[in-house]
Amino acid sequence: MRAFPAGVGIVIDPASGAPNGLIAAYIAQSEPDGALANGYRVSQGREMGHDDAFAVRIDGDGMVWVGGRTQTVVDGNTHWLELNNG
Repeated sequence: MRAFPAGVGIVIDPASGAPNGLIAAYIAQSEPDGALANGYRVSQGREMGHDDAFAVRIDGDGMVWVGGRTQTVVDGNTHWLELNNG
């Protein structure tokens, strides 16, 4: 599972955690006793020269967790203003 959001300047995404999280949730619901129902490990991007690996797991409360190494691209804070259109 990979994404290529070139419209926002990202032309390569060696591994996509969000889609894998959705797949894990689907597997857990459709095959609750299956071998992958509690999660799995993902390895992607090797052929592109960007080998990446992460784990996808589902805890006892049904929450999906995706984790692995990360690279910070943007760091900062956002302050939201609430506008009154009345």
